[in-house]
Amino acid sequence: MTTDDDRATELLDAVVARDLATVARLGGLPPALPAEWVVTRLGGDPEAYVRFFLGDPVQEAFWSPTSPAGFDRLKVWFRDDAVVKLEGEWPELDPAADSVLGPPERRFEDRHEDVWASVGVALTRQEPGGRFTALSVFAPTTPDEYGRDLAAHEEYREWD
Repeated sequence: MTTDDDRATELLDAVVARDLATVARLGGLPPALPAEWVVTRLGGDPEAYVRFFLGDPVQEAFWSPTSPAGFDRLKVWFRDDAVVKLEGEWPELDPAADSVLGPPERRFEDRHEDVWASVGVALTRQEPGGRFTALSVFAPTTPDEYGRDLAAHEEYREWD
């Protein structure tokens, strides 16, 4: 896949527009998108990034911030310079926006996150039925692999 791939561009545009139907139709994030290209395309600085962790057990990952309209912030998560997840914080979504996705394949009750792993989408709410706090898009996977490799962590500390 090249960085000028029409599907990758359409997918990024759909994420920024918070168009869940198009994200699902496209099947989530294309694999192996270069982090620098995605961050630049979303208006961020590819030299600005933070080291953190995803998954359970936790695995090292990095994220670069971008700030498209409709989100407080959109994190471009990557490992080995390939994007693994886009995570938009406080997306401006209609309360019933998830209805276009059908029933979730998995619900992580502890963090109020619904996952549609086969189409690469996860939505987190403040509380069940409450306002959406995150929209995540990733390459299609299984619910178990999502939890193992990509699930978010609110807090994680490394101890010496």
